[in-house]
Amino acid sequence: MRMHRTPRLLSVVAALALVVGVGAGVAAVSETQSAWVDRAYTSAAVTAGEWSVPVSNGCTAVYTATQQPVPGATCSITRSSVNQWNTTRDYYIELRSSAHGRGIQHLVTIDLSTIAGGGAWNWATSITVASGSQTVTSSCAELPILRATMPENIGATPQLWQRVEQLPTSSVKTCK
Repeated sequence: MRMHRTPRLLSVVAALALVVGVGAGVAAVSETQSAWVDRAYTSAAVTAGEWSVPVSNGCTAVYTATQQPVPGATCSITRSSVNQWNTTRDYYIELRSSAHGRGIQHLVTIDLSTIAGGGAWNWATSITVASGSQTVTSSCAELPILRATMPENIGATPQLWQRVEQLPTSSVKTCK
């Protein structure tokens, strides 16, 4: 009987040794790494530039004396059009305002390039020309963005007429 126990005991000891050996072998294995590292080179072109801020076409009724908005007043651009010939464009912009009269002006901002009807145009060589009753407050460098102040006491539906020319002429220039 003793002989039957020994082979069983030996098989249990052998199995135990195998489990311990495999466990020790796995624990001894470390993460591998390649013996070389390929160098990588990158480059990027650095440029300076200007990014335009989106412009919201519209108008604001303000008190002439303080340039502060008139509380509760509404003002909007209701129609716009352009006539073009050669190197000249005439823009017509109609406003509607709930605030108007003495002591109230309208500040207008419009992206002229959004007005349908004009063909290809070089804004970089364009100037605004004195026209209409508004005062242009934007610079030529800002074109096609036009900022203007409408005079006071011009009614509920004031109209802005602005001439833009591509080439400088003998006309009075209103660009800053």
